[in-house]
Amino acid sequence: MNITRKQRNLLLYSEIIKEYKWLHKLLLRNETLKKENVPEKFNTDFTYVVPVILKQCGQEWKGDENVVNPVEDLGPIKRQKCSLCGTPTRYLCYIQNKINGKRINIGRDCAEEFVDLNSLVDGKTKGQLLASAKEVRRFSEINKRFPGLEQTIEMWLHRTEKYDIVLPRKMEVPYNESGEVLRDLYRNYLKGIESEQVFEEIEARLSSEKSTIEMFEKYQEINRITPFIATRKMINWLRNRADQKTENILRENGKVTFETVSCVWEREYVDKHIPIVKDLFLAAGANFLGIDHEIGGYTFQYGRSRVTLYISFKSFFEVFGNYVLGEGDRCPAALNINNIIKLSQIVNEHTMKIQYLDELKFCLQEYGNDIDYKDEDLDSNTVYIWDKEVSKFAKCKLSEIIRLTKGLVMGLPKPTINNIESFVSSLTGKRFSREELRDMRDVLGSI
Repeated sequence: MNITRKQRNLLLYSEIIKEYKWLHKLLLRNETLKKENVPEKFNTDFTYVVPVILKQCGQEWKGDENVVNPVEDLGPIKRQKCSLCGTPTRYLCYIQNKINGKRINIGRDCAEEFVDLNSLVDGKTKGQLLASAKEVRRFSEINKRFPGLEQTIEMWLHRTEKYDIVLPRKMEVPYNESGEVLRDLYRNYLKGIESEQVFEEIEARLSSEKSTIEMFEKYQEINRITPFIATRKMINWLRNRADQKTENILRENGKVTFETVSCVWEREYVDKHIPIVKDLFLAAGANFLGIDHEIGGYTFQYGRSRVTLYISFKSFFEVFGNYVLGEGDRCPAALNINNIIKLSQIVNEHTMKIQYLDELKFCLQEYGNDIDYKDEDLDSNTVYIWDKEVSKFAKCKLSEIIRLTKGLVMGLPKPTINNIESFVSSLTGKRFSREELRDMRDVLGSI
């Protein structure tokens, strides 16, 4: 905190400076004032009270009522020195102190810095200013006993939101409520509603805060590597998803439980549980490949297939989340390979789709069936599957075929070939011979 020449001059013209004789004397002896020039016994007031005095000082001034316009343009040539900074200025503001009646002329830049041009005529009344001056005096008194109390209260009221590890409500709420009581005591003292008797309660609350913060810090340290602890990143992630219900439960408990495990798959939380999830996949017989944050899921392969599948974090945690907690009996479905594959999708790469269709073609041909596809078909989500009843190909969506035949390609008992043939028979639309497919593609390719 430093007092500039401009600030010093405005203070000397103002009424509030009379309340602070130690500061008045220092300003008379110094054009500028730094903390190192202030006697040690006034250091606290200089740091915390002087900024408030300066604010009050600016509020004492209004536009001079004896002039038609409190702001005058002197023209391109004429200049007059500003009473605060001494700089010759073209735009002159005529201001008057609302308490002591003093009049000074200042430059527009100084007016904008201290007085605010938009409120030169209005602003606080004399009575309001006198009340504010008393509040500043009480502010000075309380800061002598509790230096920086206002900043302490501000930090108190926001402290719990700054921790990386979320504090459970049973720890957070009493602390925040105590901070709010402290804030009210402080404000009421400044307004004159409370007397110095509140200092004892303020002292007690500040003392208790130290031990509470130590408890918070210990909680952070102990739980930093706890797998299911609630983190600030989880809370922010839930807020981005507008999931207020899960956020409230998570903040209440301070950790992920069976109530919330199906709703949380924030990135760091997911990464933290890779070893657990890998073991679950291996136990189901799958070859766990890892995490793919781009697609938002766990990738894996199964059996002899070279096709890479993934199950989204959303699907995995919604259905199998409680297995991660070690409470699989609470899950809506068993964590087995059938259910994993049922919920999975092919990694959405062109080469992987080709790999899948190649393997599907091999499986179908074992039963006298077939599938026909070209690169351009895949771009339009289309394949052609053999319809035994008419010995021609039926047009089908690639996504539907993949959904239907995943189990067959992966070597699972279902679907059976009968299931697939029944599906093909149910497809509507024209059937195509191989020659018709070839001719149709030739025509499309020439366009």
